[in-house]
Amino acid sequence: MPALQTESATEKILISAEQTFSELGFDAAGMKTIAGNAGVSQSLLHYHFNNKEHLYAEVVRRRADIVNAQRRRLLSKVEFQSTSALEQVIDAFIQPPIGAAGGGKAYKQIFFAALIVRSARDSDLIRECYDEIAYEFIDAIRKAAPEIDRESAALAYSFALGSLVNIIRSDGRVERLCGRRKYSSQERSTKVSRSIVTYIAGGIRALATLEA
Repeated sequence: MPALQTESATEKILISAEQTFSELGFDAAGMKTIAGNAGVSQSLLHYHFNNKEHLYAEVVRRRADIVNAQRRRLLSKVEFQSTSALEQVIDAFIQPPIGAAGGGKAYKQIFFAALIVRSARDSDLIRECYDEIAYEFIDAIRKAAPEIDRESAALAYSFALGSLVNIIRSDGRVERLCGRRKYSSQERSTKVSRSIVTYIAGGIRALATLEA
C-alpha cells in the first residue's frame, strides 16, 4: 500500500473526519464515508489510521494541539503585574477554542459531546489532551490571584470550563431568552467572550473573599 504523498493529504483526511464525526457522531460515522469525503480510498484510510478509534483519537489530538499551542502563546503574554492579569488569563483560556484555532462548528460539536457524554474513550482523550494545559491554567489563575488557594483555583478552572462549554454549544437559547437574533461568529468571539471573561474573573475574585 503506498504511503500518503504529502502531509496535506493526511490533514485532508483528519479535517474530513472531524467534519464527519461532528455531523454523524462517532458511532454513525463510517470509515467509508470519511474516505469518500476526503477523496481517498478506504484502504488508504485504514493503512494510515488503522481503525475508527485511532482516527477519532488523532482528530482530537490534532485539534487539541492547535488550541493548546495558541493558549500557551497567549498565556506567555499575560502581564501578571497588571490589574487585568486575571482577565488576560481567562481570555487566553476562552479565545482559542471559540476562534479559528477551535476548528469552527465541526470540532466544537465533538468537544461538547466529549465533555457531556463522557464515554471511557472520550474521558481518556480529555485527560491525555487537556489535563496538562488545565494544570497550567490553574497555576496561572493562582499567579494572577494569589489570595486564593489551589483548590479554589481548580474550582475556578472547572467553572470556567463549564462556561466555555455553554459558549461552544451555541444552540441559540441565550438569544431566544433575550429576544435577539443569533450571535454571529464575530460577536461570539468579542461581545460574548468579553462578557464571560468579566463574569469568570469576577467570580474568582469573589472566591477570594470566602477565604479571607
